[in-house]
Amino acid sequence: MKTFKLFINDRGKYHFGDSRDELADHFSSDQLFSALINNMVLLYGSDVVDNTVSIFENGEAKFTSIYYGLDIIERDTGELKKTLYFLPKPICGISLNNMEGSEIWAAKRIKRIEYISAGAFDRLLASWDEDKRNFAFDLLGLPTIDVKFGYMKEELHGLDVNVEELEGLKFIKQNSRPRVAINRNSNKSNVFYYQEYLEVCRAEVNSYRIEPFMYFLFDGSLTKELKASISLLADEGIGGMRSMGMGYFTHIEESDEKQFDNFRDNGRYYVSLSACYPGQEETAGIMNYELHKKNGYIFSGGRQLFRKRSIRVLKEGSIFNMPVSGQIIELTPQGFDKHRIYFCGKSFLIGFGGGR
Repeated sequence: MKTFKLFINDRGKYHFGDSRDELADHFSSDQLFSALINNMVLLYGSDVVDNTVSIFENGEAKFTSIYYGLDIIERDTGELKKTLYFLPKPICGISLNNMEGSEIWAAKRIKRIEYISAGAFDRLLASWDEDKRNFAFDLLGLPTIDVKFGYMKEELHGLDVNVEELEGLKFIKQNSRPRVAINRNSNKSNVFYYQEYLEVCRAEVNSYRIEPFMYFLFDGSLTKELKASISLLADEGIGGMRSMGMGYFTHIEESDEKQFDNFRDNGRYYVSLSACYPGQEETAGIMNYELHKKNGYIFSGGRQLFRKRSIRVLKEGSIFNMPVSGQIIELTPQGFDKHRIYFCGKSFLIGFGGGR
């Protein structure tokens, strides 16, 4: 399993939209698929697209959505002391053991934690209670960063930093700037509005620099075309508003990260780290899920805008009781004949329960 780490400048700006024209806090796997295909066309032309689509369709390669991580670096020496990778909290019940205060307070705090570190994620999956069909994991005992990022205290063992100092760290900020839309024909100002975006910021705690980054996991056949397309993400960027300087990275590194060594693709149950669009015959394997609406506009095709057909997918963190591979479907709208439009709803499954 490969880890692709996307490095960010301090106060890097990003715009990840969703179906309601609101900001999303991460870049989903289907959006990453579209970005890679567009990069591939730029590098090699459209002839290689069908072969790449078949690689993913046949399950020869798969990848997760893009998530966040934190590098903790010693300020004086520049030595990397610790890296935290965050993953989506599984969509499943978690026993409220060792509660403090009311059950309502506990449930609200659990709900606010949206991502957990790779170490906590692995420990949570190992706590599966077959009889209760939930996780017997003390999520309330996790310290948090910016409320919604949970991690385990032992992951910072040996560092001169305490949980209180990290708790108030806000490395993802939602900002807005005033904008005026210009009429293309008359060149006159049209509509005043506020444009929202994410700003990813570095910080300093004691003798350490905290540098956020983004990353995704890749497993399977990494062709030279795919590898080149991934490298081009740094220059081509991801998300919207790239003409205004948003969405770019300083560089991208590939590694075999040991923090994910315990993640397996076998088990009695599975959690997906990507958005999933299951086939009809696979719906019987869905246990716990949330739906997310996907739509938007086609990136290519000149000045005329073509809207994609809306679909609903299973969000990252959905739980299955059988291997559900998902599928790639064609969403080419009527009247658009430049090329075919694909939506990638393939799953990236991590097994747990029984097989772990």
